[in-house]
Amino acid sequence: MITPPAQSIVRYRVPLLLFWAVALLFSIPRASRVHESLQVEGEPILDSESDAAGRLIREAFPEPIAHFFVVTLSAPGPVDSGGPRAVLASLTEAAEAQPYVTRVLSYLNTRDSNLVSADHLTTFFVAVVEVDEHNTATDRVPAFRRAIHNRMARQEDGVAVDRRIPVRDGQLLCREQDRRGKAHVLA
Repeated sequence: MITPPAQSIVRYRVPLLLFWAVALLFSIPRASRVHESLQVEGEPILDSESDAAGRLIREAFPEPIAHFFVVTLSAPGPVDSGGPRAVLASLTEAAEAQPYVTRVLSYLNTRDSNLVSADHLTTFFVAVVEVDEHNTATDRVPAFRRAIHNRMARQEDGVAVDRRIPVRDGQLLCREQDRRGKAHVLA
């Protein structure tokens, strides 16, 4: 048995179809200009911080960055001077020496204050990693970790790798022995 609303639709199907056909004909001209009606983007803010950051990234990395490692360095003193600066320079040098690293971006080579914390006790650098069909970024993690470990172990100012810290979830935590600095490899 058909319910009363369904009976009405079946009984008046031709007028209903005609109504929808007319509605369609009237909507086609407006539908063809819908992109004009829905244009909602605002005016870009020129010379904003995000504009400057985007420009810096495009200048530093002319090709898109798909794979990278990040190393953070923390110290009780300013990371942009003295011993911590030497450790940062040594770590970026170790990263640049890896054949699969195509570019390293740090405070030392950009002088960008966004790469150093407000208290100047923490910084980081980005190592862009080249991958191919045989070696993914994940395949390169152990070699990168070893390079950072080896460099940290050779620091003459007492900064050394603490091998007791567990490695998990792709993180390698390196801790200083005499509170001069520490590095974290997030790969």
